[in-house]
Amino acid sequence: MVKDNGTEEIISGKNRYFLHYKNYGILDDPVQKNNFLVSFNIPVKELIYEKPGIKQVVPIHPNCNVVDVDKKVHEDIGKAIKQEFGEIGTFHLKTQSVKIICKDLEVSDTTQRVSFTIDDTLHQGIVDGANLYLAINSLKLEEISKHSYVKVDFYVMKDTSISDDMVKTLDAKLTIDKEINITKKELHWLEEIIQETDYAGKMDAVDVLCLINLFRNNYYDAEVSNQPIESYWNKQRIKELYKENPNSFIQYKTIVKDILYLYDYVNWKTQELWPSKKGSLNSLGLTTKYNQKAYEFYILDKKLDYKLHDAVIFILLNGFRPFVIFNQDTTARWSKDFGKILELYDTILIEIISIIKDYSGQMGHNPHLLGKNKMLYSIIYKEFMMGDLLNQFL
Repeated sequence: MVKDNGTEEIISGKNRYFLHYKNYGILDDPVQKNNFLVSFNIPVKELIYEKPGIKQVVPIHPNCNVVDVDKKVHEDIGKAIKQEFGEIGTFHLKTQSVKIICKDLEVSDTTQRVSFTIDDTLHQGIVDGANLYLAINSLKLEEISKHSYVKVDFYVMKDTSISDDMVKTLDAKLTIDKEINITKKELHWLEEIIQETDYAGKMDAVDVLCLINLFRNNYYDAEVSNQPIESYWNKQRIKELYKENPNSFIQYKTIVKDILYLYDYVNWKTQELWPSKKGSLNSLGLTTKYNQKAYEFYILDKKLDYKLHDAVIFILLNGFRPFVIFNQDTTARWSKDFGKILELYDTILIEIISIIKDYSGQMGHNPHLLGKNKMLYSIIYKEFMMGDLLNQFL
């Protein structure tokens, strides 16, 4: 840590964040040299600091647990921060701290400002208290009482390789989830279909179940509260849903090959049509690069250096769900010619990727948060519906 006694400005720039504080304390690590903990009492207003047109968003560690907070709890947090109930000036005593791993940290006793660097969002960022941070971040600046503070703990670490273990420990649950297993016999129908495609031996049947789940139009709808985010982050839940009602997945066997085609098509077409002047998809944090050769999209027989991040591809595939309807025998089919559906995607691609790009920026370009964001799934679902409606009048 560097302390600035007022002789020079704290550095700010790319991957730098800053907060004003009330007071702080320093605790050296008793074992790990060059590591230390600095705890600050931060005005809540600082966590939603805004410049004109810019909102500072601290990245959240990809393994940090972000859940849908109960609406009543969310409202109560807001009321407590606004000092609408409870004793004034006690919010910081009633809530957990927000814990952040950062590369370095500078403190100015003169300006009472802390500046810190997060340049590796896979191992740094908020590791605990993310739900509280997001709840605070959703408020308007003018709503927050000047007496509301929150404790923010900074773990300054030169070696961030242990951050994943830290997150797991901080996020540990008192209950142990039971592993859910699905036998090959139970998925025999799906394995047979996969074997008939170019993804034979290259994609796991449970991974395909996760893709099918995105299209279950008789299970999910347009409501924000009812979106298939489990496909991205909770494979155990998908297996549980399958065990509960296998037929609710089997009825989609008639479009599984099309779903795999869409997986390839959306990956390829998005990269082909996205205009470079809007920024590369990679620089926007929406793609991943293969470290060795290239990603193969087997059905289209194409190879690309990049593929869309799983979070992005899942959000986009979820948008095709409105076009799934059912035959009299309850098996799934498309509501219109499949080629027309592909053409629709081509026409709305730039608009919907722009929406995802904006959300990504608000979330510190953390794709893992995108993949868990029900609001974004709902918006993209509705954009597909609106795009289809507009096309009918053109």
